Amino acid sequence: MLGVAAILLLYLVLIGRGLRIGLERRDTFGKLLAVGLTTVIGLQVFTIAAGVLRLIPLTGVPLPLVSYGGTSRVATFVILALLVRASAGAWYRVRKGT
Repeated sequence: MLGVAAILLLYLVLIGRGLRIGLERRDTFGKLLAVGLTTVIGLQVFTIAAGVLRLIPLTGVPLPLVSYGGTSRVATFVILALLVRASAGAWYRVRKGT
């Protein structure tokens, strides 16, 4: 029970950080990208958690970074890489002086 609570708390932190990245971006594309990618991960977690609790019917969507699924895991890593890049975008431009 504590392990499941810890995993769900980590997902909550990940979603919160992703939304914060979206709020801190100054360009519209970066904001939409960060919020959209975070929403995708959040909806996947919600769908699986609600399915396990029998609030909604189970679907074939795997839990990001936990469930076994090669293409899903790769897609989640791509989403996380884009979020990291979006968060570092403003800092990189300031550092380079452009």
